[in-house]
Amino acid sequence: MIRQTNTGNVTIYGRPPGDYYYRVRPPDRVRIGDYSNGVAIRVGAATGWRQLAVDAYNDHTLFSVHAALLRLSAARGDVLFPAGRARTLP
Repeated sequence: MIRQTNTGNVTIYGRPPGDYYYRVRPPDRVRIGDYSNGVAIRVGAATGWRQLAVDAYNDHTLFSVHAALLRLSAARGDVLFPAGRARTLP
């Protein structure tokens, strides 16, 4: 048994490439139901990462997030008191 759920939906991650055969059987309050017909699933090899061309790179989102984090840190006082330095209150 891989997983038991009440919703009828299951997502399985981390399977190595290969052919897999699955069957399900619904639980009943009185007894366990019969198995379903089998379903064959083929998991292919991972295709890996793709690199974008240099001219396709857009740094607008990166700068927006960076600016927002700086504003948040400044509002909290983190910029003035970096981690590792103790605050001394007057």
